[in-house]
Amino acid sequence: MTQHQVEILQRICFFLSVGAGTLTLISTVLGYWCSTHTGKSTADILRSLTSSVIKAQTRQVPIWTQFIRVDASAEIPTTANVAKIQFRLWSDDNTVPLMIRVSPYPDGKFMIESAGPSGIVDLLLVNEKQAYYISLSHPSIHYNIGIVGWEL
Repeated sequence: MTQHQVEILQRICFFLSVGAGTLTLISTVLGYWCSTHTGKSTADILRSLTSSVIKAQTRQVPIWTQFIRVDASAEIPTTANVAKIQFRLWSDDNTVPLMIRVSPYPDGKFMIESAGPSGIVDLLLVNEKQAYYISLSHPSIHYNIGIVGWEL
């Protein structure tokens, strides 16, 4: 590098550092001005933001729904003994645990519990040959569910 290029680089660095210092001063003055006009100190605003972030990261405990009967007579023959059930779960609230229980009985006996946004479960059809029951871990969960296969 030549002496001239070094001097140009030094000038650029100087102006960038002056600009950064100026922006820091402006942000400090704006922060003070905003805090005097809102009635909240900067520390109060940061505390409220921190508590909001913690609430958004705290996972809710499951609130299981009642079992819902799913009619699969159009998808499962009467001779089938096992159904391969595919599910997809989602919720507008990211703190809701995405879990599903699938059972051949309306009371949840012999249920299979699965967690996650999607999956496939194999369910032994012992009660009704063309129906099964599902329960979701929270009432706000939306779902798609269907049969992707069956076994005799």
